[in-house]
Amino acid sequence: MPIFSPSNRNFLNQIGHDIIGCAFEVRNTAGRYFRESYYKHALAHELTQKGHSVQIEQILPALYKGIEIQNSLKMDLLVDECVVVEVKAIPQIGNSEYRQLMTYLMLSNYQLGYIINFGVENFTISGKQNKFDTCHGIYRFVNHI
Repeated sequence: MPIFSPSNRNFLNQIGHDIIGCAFEVRNTAGRYFRESYYKHALAHELTQKGHSVQIEQILPALYKGIEIQNSLKMDLLVDECVVVEVKAIPQIGNSEYRQLMTYLMLSNYQLGYIINFGVENFTISGKQNKFDTCHGIYRFVNHI
C-alpha cells in the first residue's frame, strides 16, 4: 500500500485503536505494579486474541560501516508487521524512551509506533499526537503519515 493512501491510514488507525483498547484491558485487569515483561506478554496475548499477528522482541537489523551489529535493537512488539509498540513499566517516560521508539521507526520505515507505560499512576492517552510529555501512559507517534 502507498504510504499516504487513505486505506493505509485507516488500516493503521484500526490497529492503533486495538492496541489502545488492549492496553486498557491489560492495565484494568493487572494494575500497575508488574514488570515490563509481564505487560509485554499480556498485551501480546490480548492483541492475538483480537486477531492480530504479534512478534515479541523482534530484532531490527543495525549496520555499522557495512557490518550488522547482532541483537543491538529489539522492538518490544511488532503488530501486524507494521506497528511498533514499546512497553514500559516505569514512573514516567523520559527522552531516552522517546528516542528509542523514534530510532526504531526511522530505521525500519514503519509508519506508526506507540510507547505504552503501564507504570504511571494515571493511565491515560496523550492528548496530542507527536507531542511528548511525561504524565500519560500511552503515546502515539507517526513516521511519514
